[in-house]
Amino acid sequence: MAEANLQIRKDKIPGPSAGKASVESGAKAPRSAEDTPDEKAGETAQDQAGGDGQGSSAATLLDGRYKINLDRPLAWLSSPCADAYSVTDIKDHAASFYALIMRPGTTHRGDVLDALLKAPTTSLLNPVRKQIMRPVPKGPERLVIMVQAPTGPSLSEVAAKNVISGHHLRKYVIPSLIQALSALHARGIPHRAIRPDNIFFTSSGLEDVVLGECFSAPPAAAQPTHFEPLERSSADSLGRGEGSLHCDLYALGATLLSCHIGRLPDAVKDQDKMFAARMGQGSFWAHAAGVEVPGVIGNLLRGLLNDDQEERWTLKEVRAWAESTMPNRRSVNVLWTFARPVTFRRISYSDRRLLARDFARNPLDAAIFLRQIDFVSWAQNMITTELFSEKFEKLIDVRREGDLSSGRHGDHALVARACAYLDPMGPMRYRGMSVCLDGIGPAMVDAFHAEDETRQAIVSHIFDNNVLPAIVEITLDRNPAANALQIELRQAVDMMRRNKGRMGLLCILYKMNPSLQCLSPRLKDYWITSPRRLLMVLDHVAKNSSELSPLLDEHVLAYFCAHTEQAERYVRRLDISRRDPVQLMAAVADLLAFLQSKLKAGLLVNLSEHLVKSLKPLANTLKSRTRRRMVTERLDELAKTGDLGRLTAIIDLAHLKMVDYRGFSEAKNKVFHLEQAMKRLRRGVKPSDKGARLAGFRAASALGWLVVLITISILSLQAQ
Repeated sequence: MAEANLQIRKDKIPGPSAGKASVESGAKAPRSAEDTPDEKAGETAQDQAGGDGQGSSAATLLDGRYKINLDRPLAWLSSPCADAYSVTDIKDHAASFYALIMRPGTTHRGDVLDALLKAPTTSLLNPVRKQIMRPVPKGPERLVIMVQAPTGPSLSEVAAKNVISGHHLRKYVIPSLIQALSALHARGIPHRAIRPDNIFFTSSGLEDVVLGECFSAPPAAAQPTHFEPLERSSADSLGRGEGSLHCDLYALGATLLSCHIGRLPDAVKDQDKMFAARMGQGSFWAHAAGVEVPGVIGNLLRGLLNDDQEERWTLKEVRAWAESTMPNRRSVNVLWTFARPVTFRRISYSDRRLLARDFARNPLDAAIFLRQIDFVSWAQNMITTELFSEKFEKLIDVRREGDLSSGRHGDHALVARACAYLDPMGPMRYRGMSVCLDGIGPAMVDAFHAEDETRQAIVSHIFDNNVLPAIVEITLDRNPAANALQIELRQAVDMMRRNKGRMGLLCILYKMNPSLQCLSPRLKDYWITSPRRLLMVLDHVAKNSSELSPLLDEHVLAYFCAHTEQAERYVRRLDISRRDPVQLMAAVADLLAFLQSKLKAGLLVNLSEHLVKSLKPLANTLKSRTRRRMVTERLDELAKTGDLGRLTAIIDLAHLKMVDYRGFSEAKNKVFHLEQAMKRLRRGVKPSDKGARLAGFRAASALGWLVVLITISILSLQAQ
């Protein structure tokens, strides 16, 4: 075929070809053990901050031997969250790798990255090394991932010149892709980045292929919309979620069809028309755009592009097809059509999913539509393929009275619930956001990365205004993602309710994105992906900081809450103590002591000195000179120890303050009474004084009794 003569673009390949073996197997790739966390102080910030499996680096050398060529970017290998650069192995010039430098404020599939580092898979461009380093000397830290480089052109590059024949697909391309997906799926890892420009031939001979990387961005972040299954195609690009293994099979079918007919992903300009065509005709015919695909390739593509997830061909069936065994075709038994067309905004709709999409695009009009009809009767009459139960009636909760609030939150929430009922397999749609339930985390990262306060407020409403719990309940029995994530999502809602406002939102952000680095502005030069490293970086930064409190900003506190068990109660105590300096510093000390013990972070001398520095002025407010001197001397002794637990155990300033106040109050009362007694003794006594008159009465009474006794005695003597 003509493409066999295509030459590999030399400017695209980071280094000389390593051959098929180095791509398909991780055995020849240079690998090293995970770095040992460095807990000792050193000359650089990275040395002092330690690492949890990531070490430091000098200049642009990774692992001391791989030079990252920042002047040679590889835009065609970049992802939505990472920039690609060529790499030179200064010890083995025949090796072929490229580096992905993660962009700050973005997230990636950390679990997939770690799994592939630990055990590379076949027919995939595997990662061979990850490290936190400074790509630019004295610049900010970044996570750098070294990946096996492709040694041939991509499918899209080949298909752009000549369509790839069905024979070539069946003989060379499909077997390699089956091998790659079988290895990934056996480990429960969906690739979620299968597209023509992310599949590469291993040589200019255009025989075997390998899948590109799938870990440097959230699932399906760079996928063309029409390469996603229907139920996820209308979600925002970073909110499509991991989905299931079925998503890879659909993307595989879309990729093969695209290369076979020469209609590459960027050829589709109007995504709305494509979505409607997929709804009306089915994805296979919409993708084919009138091109007939006969024979065995046509059978394969029809099976892979089946819009019913349960009817879509599995890898087992694809393997059977590759072995010339025709799988049994099953009939589609899921209907998404209305009993009769529904008119909304003067447009007629026959498909529930299409109506849900337009409801979400026109939520206020949709709310009026829903309130004007008898929704229960409408649902029972128009949707005859399933029972509209009392559960749905209570959850959707359509009320005749309108929403009079300025933000119309009630109307937007109503439309979101109605959309979830109409399209339970589709994304959650609320106030312009369209996010799959398993894609909420990456969508939140995107909102914070873009500094989009409007979207952040929308996410806050989703968690805090009972929007998400209602949607989960509505879709629970019909959406596998809702069923799998219900516990995690409910825990996130509870966390939001415990930590109100922005703090709660940040806690959820870090909880739902385990690979996201801490986004504290004060720590922007550090790439922090574990609470232990965050604590050690805080200890390092405290050395050059004039105050401790600004370092413990809301991002830092939320990160600890999300990733450290039991830290949340210490953070809440800190939050409610902000008006009392003594209580606040006691809460800060207790939090840091707890974290030091829980995370086994070793001695934190700088934080210890900062705590002592902050506690001393408060200790000087003690009234007792003896106690004040004793506490100050003890603080000086503990400052250099770095043991925060011992410091808080010995110096409980809040308790000392209370004891000091009680002792001072008692002494003050005693002094007051003594002064009053001295005043009484010093002044002269007047006959009109109450005390003097009382004393006179008592003296007169005593004298009277004495006279009576004497008189009685005299009379008794005379009588004798």
